[in-house]
Amino acid sequence: MAEWLGDGGRRSVESVDRFGGQGALVTADDGVVVHDVTVVERLYPVDGEAAFSCSDPVLDDIHRVGRRTVTLNSDDAYTDCPTREQRAWTGDSVVHQMVDLTTNDDWRLARRNVSLVAGSRRPDGMLPMAVAGDAEDADFTIIPDWALHWVHSVWNLYRYVGDRDEIGELLPVVEGVLRWFEPFTDRAGLLRDVYGWVIIDWSSVHTEGASTALNGLFGRGLLEFAEMAEWLGDGGRAEWAHARHRRLRAGFDAFWDPGRRRYVDSVVGERATDPGERRTASEHGQAAAIVGGVAPSDRLPRLVDVLQADDHRVYATFSVPDGPAEPNSGAPVGGDYLRAGHPEPWWDDDGLVVAQPFFSYVVHDALVAAGRPDLIVDRCRRWEVALDRCPTSWTETWFGGTVSHGWSSTPTRDLVQRVLGVTPAEPGFAAATIAPALGDLEWAAGVVPTPHGSITIRVEPGRVEFESPVPVVVEGDRYEPGQHHVERTAEVP
Repeated sequence: MAEWLGDGGRRSVESVDRFGGQGALVTADDGVVVHDVTVVERLYPVDGEAAFSCSDPVLDDIHRVGRRTVTLNSDDAYTDCPTREQRAWTGDSVVHQMVDLTTNDDWRLARRNVSLVAGSRRPDGMLPMAVAGDAEDADFTIIPDWALHWVHSVWNLYRYVGDRDEIGELLPVVEGVLRWFEPFTDRAGLLRDVYGWVIIDWSSVHTEGASTALNGLFGRGLLEFAEMAEWLGDGGRAEWAHARHRRLRAGFDAFWDPGRRRYVDSVVGERATDPGERRTASEHGQAAAIVGGVAPSDRLPRLVDVLQADDHRVYATFSVPDGPAEPNSGAPVGGDYLRAGHPEPWWDDDGLVVAQPFFSYVVHDALVAAGRPDLIVDRCRRWEVALDRCPTSWTETWFGGTVSHGWSSTPTRDLVQRVLGVTPAEPGFAAATIAPALGDLEWAAGVVPTPHGSITIRVEPGRVEFESPVPVVVEGDRYEPGQHHVERTAEVP
C-alpha cells in the first residue's frame, strides 16, 4: 500500500516502487479532487516479430497469455510471481526460458538466468532452491529436483544458442549437480532417501524411499550431460554418464506395477510389488520414466494410454488432505505437510494424479518422446479452464495460488515447438527441424526466432510453407536456406 501526504496544492505523484497487483484503490479526504489515476507497466522487453496463430482462437489466447505471464515475471532474473514473492527459484525458470527461446529475439535473460544460478552453487555441488535472495542466504533446505530442471535449461542453451565456451563453463556445474546424487544410490542403481524438499510438483506425488519422478529426471539429466560432453569432445565424462544411466535403467523396473501396467510413485522396499508398498501413481512418474530414457520402448504405447486416460484422473494436492482440489477451487497452496508428513491418499489405487501446470512441460515432452506429438494440441486446450480465473496471466496451479506464475506457460512453448514443429536440428540453430503436429487444427502459422534470423512458417494438413535463414530438415529431407513449399505425409498417430 502506498501513502502520500500533500501540501494542499495540485501535485502529480508517481511511485518509483515496484508493485504487482490486479487493481488500484485511491481514497482521499472530502474536498480533495483526484484528476487522474494511471497504472504504468514497466515490463521486460520482448523483441522481434515472433508470432503464433491458428484456426482455434482459444489456442491463440492461450499462446498470448503465456507470453505475457513470462513477461510479467522477468526482471534481472526470472521470478516466481510479481506479487506474493519475487524470488528467482532454481527450477521454475526452465519454463520461462523455453518461452523466451521460442517467442523472443532477445535471449539475454534466457542465458543470464542460467549463469546466475550456476554462480550460486553450494560447496557440495548442489544448487540453492532459489538464488539472489533471502532463501539462498538462509539456505535452510534444498530442492534436489529443481536442480535437475536447471540442468535441462543448460541443455536448452546448448541446443538453441550453441556457444561452446558458454556450455563449457556450465558443464562442470551440471556434473557437480549429478554427482551430488551419487551417495544416495542403492544397490539397484536407484536414488533413494534423497534429503531436502523433493517437491516434484504441488500435486500429491509421494516420494518416500525411491521416487519414480526424481529418478526419471535424474536419468534425463545424465543423458543431457552426456550429449553436451560429447559435443565438447569430452568422451570420458560422457561415458561416466552413460554408464550411470545404464545402472539406473536396469534398476528402474522396481517401480513397475505389472498388474496395472504403470509406474507407482515410489517404493520404500525393493519393488512396487512388495507387500505393504503404496500403490499411488501419477502423470509425473509415467512422464519422467519416458523423458529419462529408463522406460523400455515397448512400454511407451501403454504409458501414453495411461497419461491420456480421462477416467480416474485425480486432482490432488497435499495441502488439501481429504478431497480433490478441483480447478479454480481456490484451495490453498503450501508446504505445511513438510512438518506434518504426507497425508494418506483419499483416492483409490486406480486414480492417476494429474500434473499441475509446471510439471506439465515434462508430460508434454514425454508424449512427444513416445511418438505422439499429435496429442499436444488437445493438451494445450486444458489451459482454457485457467482463463476463467484470470484472462491475462496464468494461475500458479489448476486449483489456486497466485494468478501470475511464469512456470505455468508451457503451451506457449509447445504451440511453437510441437504444433508448428520448429526446433533446432543442430546446436545453435545451425539447421532447423520442422515437424508439425496440427492435431485437429485446420492450419497454424508463426514466426520463430533463431540466432540467424526468423523462420516464417504456415502449416496445413499435408503441406508446409516456410522461409528460413538456415537449412531445414523436413521428414528426413534437407532444404537449403530460402523459401520452400513442401508436401508432407499426413500425420499418423
